[in-house]
Amino acid sequence: MKPDFNVLENQRTMQKVGLALILYDGMKFNGGYRVTVKAEYCGNTPAGKYVTGYVDKSEMR
Repeated sequence: MKPDFNVLENQRTMQKVGLALILYDGMKFNGGYRVTVKAEYCGNTPAGKYVTGYVDKSEMR
């Protein structure tokens, strides 16, 4: 997966402020897993409105 600068910058910002990323639907998409910041956003459509970014499985714990 080629990283998107905006997604990487958003992830750094979220880590700095301590936000948790939540899997959006648990399905691999474009080489990564879609994530969101609120549990109530999970599975809502359109995904572009609710997905915050993508993370690689190796980045999850």
